[in-house]
Amino acid sequence: MNDFVGFSRSIKLSWLNKITELQKQGLSETEIKEQINFYLSFEIKSPIVLRKTREILLDIWVRCPNELTKLRNDFLETITTSNNVEAHWCMIALTYPLFVDVANSIGRISQLQDTFKLSWLKSRIFEKYGERGTIYHSLDKIISTLRYLGVIEAVKRGEYKVIKKSIYDKSIITNIAIASLYIESESSLDLNRLNDRRYMFPFTYLVTQDILDRNSNITMDYLGGKKIYSLKNVSKSNVELSK
Repeated sequence: MNDFVGFSRSIKLSWLNKITELQKQGLSETEIKEQINFYLSFEIKSPIVLRKTREILLDIWVRCPNELTKLRNDFLETITTSNNVEAHWCMIALTYPLFVDVANSIGRISQLQDTFKLSWLKSRIFEKYGERGTIYHSLDKIISTLRYLGVIEAVKRGEYKVIKKSIYDKSIITNIAIASLYIESESSLDLNRLNDRRYMFPFTYLVTQDILDRNSNITMDYLGGKKIYSLKNVSKSNVELSK
């Protein structure tokens, strides 16, 4: 996972779908960059905004670290016209630690109530990162992106409702579990914790033991008589989730 926190532009679902469509064609980064420039130019007229948007899309789906290449490719295989938000969600989370913290905070409060206030969320994020201009700007862009992804909707000014999606496809659930283990690679997670990752708040799914036991990238150990899972040969994560 990258160590930068900037998320300088709002990202639409259609743009994410386009970058994955190009990636699935096996194009080079240069070719993808050229085509995504052309695609975005119909909606974004500012060269600076277009460049920043393009770079975010490339960082999420094209420039992933070598250790994430297989997971990225596995997610690409699951993407269809109806199955895509969860793949984009995980890849964004694997790229932007700030996105994980925002999602984790929303996920926490959504376990208690259906709505959250933007003022509350900003206060919580500023507690960790400070009231820096880049954080303030990025937070607004992340909220806009969540709306574009269809996982929150405005109920009144400054207040949002969480929209959940149930997932039953085992291949997608497997990828979500692996993404969670990457995001928290400094920790081993048991089955209950894998099914209760607050930063995955938009999705309802069930990770089962057989899903984990069948995957060669996941290692199992025992702690206090309980099975815990982690990933093989993965560098430590830089994500420290807010309590």
